[in-house]
Amino acid sequence: MVRQLWAEQPDLLYESAFEDRQDAAHHVFLDDWRRWVAPVVTGLGGFPHQYVTNGSSEAIRESVWSLRLAADASRRTPQLHVFVGEYEGYAAYARAASIDVITHDRSSWSTTTYASSAVHRWYVSQPSAIDGNVWPELPEFLRDMERRGIEVAVDLAYVGAVATQPAIDLSLPNVPHVFFSLSKVFGVFYHRVGGMLSRVPMLGLEGNKWFKNIFSLYLGSALIRDTAAPTTLPAKYCHLQAEACRMLRERHGVPLTASDVILLASSPPGPYPAAFRRGAGFRWCLTPTLDRLLRSP
Repeated sequence: MVRQLWAEQPDLLYESAFEDRQDAAHHVFLDDWRRWVAPVVTGLGGFPHQYVTNGSSEAIRESVWSLRLAADASRRTPQLHVFVGEYEGYAAYARAASIDVITHDRSSWSTTTYASSAVHRWYVSQPSAIDGNVWPELPEFLRDMERRGIEVAVDLAYVGAVATQPAIDLSLPNVPHVFFSLSKVFGVFYHRVGGMLSRVPMLGLEGNKWFKNIFSLYLGSALIRDTAAPTTLPAKYCHLQAEACRMLRERHGVPLTASDVILLASSPPGPYPAAFRRGAGFRWCLTPTLDRLLRSP
């Protein structure tokens, strides 16, 4: 796809920036993504503010600083909540903003208590980065947090990497931000194609209407338009995921189980390298083996 687009002389995308014609060009990509995920992600109509970002990392960082500012304005302590084994970036950005990070066992989330002297926000991925599986309790979790008046930012980085994707309803008002990225779905990590939907303006991202990589957005839209649905690619290649798990089980003796996310597998605890530990189990990346299988005759 990259070679095809470059053959169309995409250098024209970068010319005549002084004419302001491309200030709104990012809306094409964002609208394409919204339409693409509409069959599996509902409630996005309640997010009027949308921004293209440098993958999802820029969006997450900006939202973390918004938590910091909200706490400062109310003279309370900010607390960022994550499940053990979640995406490490949430905690890393929180530490940079001097925000306390509270980790929880996902199996006992309903018994969590929250200090009234703090401003709380959860960061949760769906499908989950913990084990690469769809977390079935997310709807109940979101409703419970709404009753408690606690925000939940939702990361959809793996939507598009699951062959059978249950609907994700993000209509509850306690979901302030939604992040997404095409890095894992289409393997375009270094092209940094992502976005953020928000219920409130994110002033730190307003400048992205100028400071954006036009070709990356062009590539993102082209990939989305060339892929019928978010389930298309994982459904097409799930047999290779199964073969990768079989090969790796045989080679390393790890009892791998294919995750819902096609790039990943999980296993119960064992004498394995700590780097693969995620919460109560282990999460394994299949991409090197998938790459070899895709390139083989």
